[in-house]
Amino acid sequence: ANLELAIIFEHKSGLNTDGWPLDLQLLKYFSGIAEENRKRLMRAKAAGQKEATAKILPHIIVFYHGEHGFKPQTLAAYYGLEGPLASFGSRLPKVEYTLYDLQALSNDQLEQDYADSPDLLSGLLLLKNIWGKSLKKMINRVFKHAGRFLRDEEGKHFFHHLGVYLGKRAKDKKELGTLLEEIKDDHIKHTAMNAYEEMMLESRIEGEARGEARGEVKGETKKSEEVVVAMLKRGKYGLDEIVDIAGVSYEFINQIKVRYQL
Repeated sequence: ANLELAIIFEHKSGLNTDGWPLDLQLLKYFSGIAEENRKRLMRAKAAGQKEATAKILPHIIVFYHGEHGFKPQTLAAYYGLEGPLASFGSRLPKVEYTLYDLQALSNDQLEQDYADSPDLLSGLLLLKNIWGKSLKKMINRVFKHAGRFLRDEEGKHFFHHLGVYLGKRAKDKKELGTLLEEIKDDHIKHTAMNAYEEMMLESRIEGEARGEARGEVKGETKKSEEVVVAMLKRGKYGLDEIVDIAGVSYEFINQIKVRYQL
């Protein structure tokens, strides 16, 4: 068979957090690949060929490093199949995938398995221990291997991203800054502090942007409210006209009517 192997790498730091089960998400990937295979076949037939040059064969790898154990919601639970409907659960599709559960591995096991790849090891240790209560222990464990890959620009770039990720995930940003200052290796400390300062700057910029956006939305809502009130009081505009002119929804108009007793 003429096949193209497509490796789909799905990263999960949490499960069932948005009401979207893992199986449904993965089925969506399969559906997209199936559609591409169909399009290839249609193009091949249009060109006078019996079959497409190659079919895409998907293989999914799920990389999980969530705070809790890997227990994805089943489709049966998602649909609430209980009682007389429970038997339908066995008829629902289930996606097969290769699971790499980082939380199922100990820190010692990771340090043994990836001893020859200090950059990868540091990244895996960070992802695994990011949920830990002791920030100091995590920093010591993650950064103790950093000196082995900070010798070139690529290593520095990777370490910089580790620092930014750590900063964004850390609950206590001030404590993090203090702990980074205590790092004894000056080279590691300098690189980590640069990443920390960049992360803090990004956080401030994002916070200001969100504040400005909230202010703009609030201002626009107030302005729309004043326009709708004025149009309703005049009594010569129908609902459709108010929607078109003021650019608001029917629900918004009804809320204004109730609020101002119009």
